[in-house]
Amino acid sequence: MLTIRREQFRAVGEAMQRRFELQSVARLRAAFPGQTRETRDEQLLELIRTGIGKAAGYGITTEADVTRYLEYAILYGRDFDSKLVWAAKILRTEGIGGGRKMDLIDEYNLFMMRPEPSRGSPQ
Repeated sequence: MLTIRREQFRAVGEAMQRRFELQSVARLRAAFPGQTRETRDEQLLELIRTGIGKAAGYGITTEADVTRYLEYAILYGRDFDSKLVWAAKILRTEGIGGGRKMDLIDEYNLFMMRPEPSRGSPQ
């Protein structure tokens, strides 16, 4: 029978987090070149690590959902979770899972944060 020690679990977890962090750096740079152009990798890694912790505090733990959380941190700033009233309200809602919270943020962002159409006639 195979026995895995606690230290081995911890090492695997740390390796998986490091892989996620490095993938996130590449993903965020590719998706948001303007917002990340002036940011050093170390700064971006710090934002990612802080974001992972904040997301976990809201029950957001899957890689896909944490990735969405990090994208909003790039779009609206690392403190979007407390500075944007609508985002804070969603993230602090109890009784819904992290994935649903991110779905609600996506929906709000898509439908409520769009720029208003111009009122002038098309030229």
